[in-house]
Amino acid sequence: QVEKLVSRVFAHFGSIDILINNVGDFIKSPLLEMDIKDWHNMLDSNLHSAFYCSKAVIPLMQKGKFGRIVNVALANANRVHAYKTVAAYAIAKTGVLSLTKSLAVEVAPFGITVNAVSPGLMDNGSVLQNKINVMIPQIPLGRAGTGNDIAGAIGYLLSDEAAFVT
Repeated sequence: QVEKLVSRVFAHFGSIDILINNVGDFIKSPLLEMDIKDWHNMLDSNLHSAFYCSKAVIPLMQKGKFGRIVNVALANANRVHAYKTVAAYAIAKTGVLSLTKSLAVEVAPFGITVNAVSPGLMDNGSVLQNKINVMIPQIPLGRAGTGNDIAGAIGYLLSDEAAFVT
């Protein structure tokens, strides 16, 4: 599916300069209660999808000697610690961060930057408002993030001003 998508996009636009890997299921469940199918889906939709899409577009970016890849990870993904009901999600997003760093080193010589945005608590409808209110005192800015917050960070990483950020 990814190869077919990339072929169609390339045929239509003549190049692929930007890839934003921002997809993935979010399932709350203790690990030992999680269905095996859900475990695989968490890794497939969050980690494997970023790898497959990156692997498909990087050769095109290498030919053009330019590209910007931005992956969406998770706040604290750079620190290994326990998660009570979102461990599978955190494991997948920690993998996304490791993938980001590894790809960044591999493709930098081709003028391609690879970065990650690692948002914390987001007010996106997946968390009940009463839970958000409990967590807000732990957030330095005193509020949950929004889609605009992430879009601004990604916009910067795609810009010419971020050409040396990888």
